[in-house]
Amino acid sequence: MSEKLVLGADIGGSHVTVGIIDLQINAVLSQTKFRLELNSKGDLESILTAWQQAIERSCELFGNTPSFLGISMPGPLDYARGISLINGQDKYDALFGLNIKELLAKRIQMPVSHIGFVNDAVSFLKGEILGGAASKGKNVIGLTLGTGLGSAKALNGSQVLDADLWKMPFKESIAEEYLSTRWFVKRYFEKTGNEIPNVKALLVLAEAGKIEALEVFSEFGNNLGLFLQLFIEMEGEVDTVVLGGNIAKTAHLFTAEVIKVLGSSNKVVIKPAILGEDAALIGAAGIWKTEKTQELA
Repeated sequence: MSEKLVLGADIGGSHVTVGIIDLQINAVLSQTKFRLELNSKGDLESILTAWQQAIERSCELFGNTPSFLGISMPGPLDYARGISLINGQDKYDALFGLNIKELLAKRIQMPVSHIGFVNDAVSFLKGEILGGAASKGKNVIGLTLGTGLGSAKALNGSQVLDADLWKMPFKESIAEEYLSTRWFVKRYFEKTGNEIPNVKALLVLAEAGKIEALEVFSEFGNNLGLFLQLFIEMEGEVDTVVLGGNIAKTAHLFTAEVIKVLGSSNKVVIKPAILGEDAALIGAAGIWKTEKTQELA
């Protein structure tokens, strides 16, 4: 079996998705993707078992097991060693301080050196660069907008790096407080006194013409534009911004405001991600393409 075929896994707070990636075409092989819901508040055994089951099921669907595995996972982690530093985040507390790379390697009978972890924002942008919306960008920023704010960058042909700007001082707090789901929920309540559970519910109101909902999306666009201004000032020339995460699905309601804030002189192109969950899988597997090329030769 070609070593250009690599397992890619996306581990989130409520799921694990695994697929087999063809690194020659930067795509997930059809019929190999398997998603499993899990309880990230559970004990160590249940969490690792869910990961193992998803990996083994994907390999069963393909009929073989690739030699390498790339895993996309939110931090904090010691990504190089595979040690979880997640603590007090209402998820994966059972993994804290453990070498999850070694524990998983034993379960799936794969050499530890053949398993790599990567930050979820990094894997998202790496995937969109390899085979998605950012494939033609030279200086690219990637943002994942959802329950939290993920940020990554790939500038001047360099590797994709975690920008880690969720905690950047912004307005009266930090960036994540203005660029996440909880901001939408909080702001709509402040404007109307009505509670909404998530951005999807606000989208329904906006598309029905609810003025307050439309105003909230416009305000979000202003926040995002100001944030990107700061980001670009720090990094220099940027030609492409790729937006991912659930909030990005509502981009048609706030992109115009972002562009307005950035100004007509700014030539940055703002693009919605096009790969969906596949971006994280391709990006995770892609660490073996961009960083371990000799081992894949």
